[in-house]
Amino acid sequence: MKPRTLVTLGIVLVIVAVLAKFAGTPPAREAPGGLKTGARLFAIDDFNKVAGITIADGTQKVELAKSNGKWAIASSWNYPANFDKVADELNKYDQLRVGEAIKAAAKELKEFGLDPAATGDGASKPVIVTLRDADKKELAVFKIGKERNRPAPGGGMGGYADSQYVQIGDGPVVLVDQNLGKPGVQGKDWINTQLLQVNAEQVMDIDVIDRDGKSYGLARNTNMSFYAKQKADKEELKDEGARNVFGAISSLNINDLAGPTGSVKDAFSGSNAMYRATTKDGLVYQIDLGKTTGQTTRYAHLTVGFTPPPPPPAVAAMPASTNASGTNAVIDLKKIYAQKTAKDKKAADELNAAHSPWIYLLDDSATANLMLPREQVIAIPPPPTNAVPAVTNTAPAGTIVAPPVAIPPAAK
Repeated sequence: MKPRTLVTLGIVLVIVAVLAKFAGTPPAREAPGGLKTGARLFAIDDFNKVAGITIADGTQKVELAKSNGKWAIASSWNYPANFDKVADELNKYDQLRVGEAIKAAAKELKEFGLDPAATGDGASKPVIVTLRDADKKELAVFKIGKERNRPAPGGGMGGYADSQYVQIGDGPVVLVDQNLGKPGVQGKDWINTQLLQVNAEQVMDIDVIDRDGKSYGLARNTNMSFYAKQKADKEELKDEGARNVFGAISSLNINDLAGPTGSVKDAFSGSNAMYRATTKDGLVYQIDLGKTTGQTTRYAHLTVGFTPPPPPPAVAAMPASTNASGTNAVIDLKKIYAQKTAKDKKAADELNAAHSPWIYLLDDSATANLMLPREQVIAIPPPPTNAVPAVTNTAPAGTIVAPPVAIPPAAK
């Protein structure tokens, strides 16, 4: 066969092989729902437009609403929501990317945890989230299902959740590129749980009505040590108890919201326990403590007032007249005192406006030092345990008692 013929034959064979390859390759299929790997999951161009969120899990549901830039828990008397928690949740949705789109029939949704009607042992139902704009128009309705665990390195035991199954409306099942977890469906999941954070060193004066209805008061002197404002002659202040009382509001958290003031019946009936602390800046925190609910939480009501602290001695000695003479230093000191007093009063008014309309539930264990029994703080000290008992003469009358005989030490 001639060389030219061989070359021609070889070219023909290559063409045939290429045609055969393409003939056996199925045409490229579009991803289910038109979703492409790496694409944003939601078509919402700006999540700042979201002004309403409903999160439902079975019979539990929470509703959040934004008004004038502030989020509130609409399903919990419009109590202010923790802005950071809401913003973090929306940011997660904004950042979601498609990892894999899966076309699944309705009967297959159960295995992804996306079937709201799933029943049976181990059945996992989805959390359903609805996002709305300011006009209450739905921007997205989606279900959050099971997490997918990445195998442990080297094929070992364990692993960790690195992604999760999500479904928008009736669209395809999407394995997203991060683990969402499940958003909270109770009002308390969205509140700022920190009730107070007061430095114990700032507290100068305390009045308590303890759990038994007994009253007592504590204060600090000029060197910051504690003393009892009233006590019997033989009573003494217990340092550990005093420290516990002074530090009782240093970090106090809310367990849940009970409702607006006056809406909870009998919350404080049969209990008049109270804790009132005054700081060196003049803020007065009063916590009225009510009944327990079950065995874990207790009703509490917080009010914040203000009592101006005494001015510096130089300012106190300065006449009240605006034309009064005085050094520039004293005049400046008076101005600083007035400005700080006004600032602290404003802070107290804002705190009172935020908290006084509400009744909270605190962990009962967290309220123990707020109403610490008086005898654990102020009490008559017990007699020393190492005291030598006095020798009592119990011999009958008229008996001559010999003096004790000294016993010499044993010979070495």
